[in-house]
Amino acid sequence: MRKGLLSIGLLALVVSLVIGTVAAYHVVSENSVQTTDSCVCGCGCYTHARYMYGQNGNHERGTPQFMGLGVKGHYLGEVEIDKEQVEEYLSNVTIEKFVTPRGVTVQKLILDGQCIGKIVGDYDFSSLDVYKAYNTQNGIKVFLSYNGSIVGFLLMK
Repeated sequence: MRKGLLSIGLLALVVSLVIGTVAAYHVVSENSVQTTDSCVCGCGCYTHARYMYGQNGNHERGTPQFMGLGVKGHYLGEVEIDKEQVEEYLSNVTIEKFVTPRGVTVQKLILDGQCIGKIVGDYDFSSLDVYKAYNTQNGIKVFLSYNGSIVGFLLMK
């Protein structure tokens, strides 16, 4: 009698797990095929609008939500910084180059024993441009670009 009840209980558990998995799969697949036409504001799905355009949804190019420093992007202010200021700051920096197992060169920027930034690729500082700079709680975070693509960052204290 006990074995019969136990086997029925286990069978019911397995069936409920299978039904739950199938239901979860359908929910994820329906949300993932959402197109830009299905959004009320025409900007794509809600997640795209929230994380790409910010919480306020102004639909303009703004600050990213997270800047890698543990603070939210909409609390940061964009600042103007010249390429000469960045090059002057980089003159005091030591560089540690290493190659990842996939063959990508990474330049680690070190100032006073602390890592203040990284550049992915074997670029000379004179060939890099300042993409954007943000005033954060820890200093000014500068994003460096090469031909319009961000290749690294630097934290100026």
